[in-house]
Amino acid sequence: MMTTNNTTRISILIATRNRTNDLFKCIQSISEIDYSNYETIILDQSDDEASSIQIQSYIESINAHYKYIHSDIKGKSNALNTLLHVASGDLFALTDDDTLVPKNWLSNIASEFDKYSDVDIMLGQVQPIMQEDGSHKICIPGFQFKNFLRLPKGNVDGMGANMAMRSSLLLKVMFYDPLLGPGAPMPASEEGDFIYRAQLNNAIVMHNPNIKLMHFGGRTPEEWGALYYSYGCGDAGFAIKHLRCGDSRIIRRIIKNCSLMFRRYLIRCYKKTRHDELLYLRGVLHGIKLGFSFPINKIERLYLDKNAPS
Repeated sequence: MMTTNNTTRISILIATRNRTNDLFKCIQSISEIDYSNYETIILDQSDDEASSIQIQSYIESINAHYKYIHSDIKGKSNALNTLLHVASGDLFALTDDDTLVPKNWLSNIASEFDKYSDVDIMLGQVQPIMQEDGSHKICIPGFQFKNFLRLPKGNVDGMGANMAMRSSLLLKVMFYDPLLGPGAPMPASEEGDFIYRAQLNNAIVMHNPNIKLMHFGGRTPEEWGALYYSYGCGDAGFAIKHLRCGDSRIIRRIIKNCSLMFRRYLIRCYKKTRHDELLYLRGVLHGIKLGFSFPINKIERLYLDKNAPS
């Protein structure tokens, strides 16, 4: 039964592109939540008109909580920037199109923000789950933890697939960096960069294990290697940008990550098991090159697209 006495308005924000079937599973799970005072806004960057028609038809058949936006401008960060600024909620709940949310997902988000009134951003657990469809996509990203933690400045660990924030945070940090994240030149670390810039503006960020959802977006082993490469490229782009602004905190974090990846690589080579860690390190090298190739707005700490029309 849907709860009716919800006073906190929550906007669920989803960016999607060319994953209609995954999105439908996500929407179905959202339609079963036990919270009434919410809206779901979907920004679709799919390449074909048929996907757009399918998505609109599907959400119209579910309920009236959905809004649909189509955009020809690609990139997840561009999508999130639009979503953040059209949402009407007191809280924003961000997830991906390949997740399943439990019925109490929004209830937990609302109660945890009420409990921790000084926290601006909460990062929840992302539990990987296998689909029973015979798929070879057996590598599934996740983020699981047991303890509540207020993150020190520079700790941006978490997944944007389960991230919630107060709408008032936009007074501190207004935009994701369009050159970071899927579909961008440096295709990862968009949420880490957003969180870090929020921390620089005194936002409080928390790991909260009570906020949970499931992630079914798997990769084949080959796709997993490409994902490692994109992670390395995005991490380096994130770090180099802040280094160029006179801030070495994130570059120290990336050096630590590279050292860990190299140790893992050596161990896996010794055990003769699959090793993708070198792809992460190669991605880092490419991300460093890209990070020095774009101009920067040092006040807002955002890359500037040198190819964008003036």
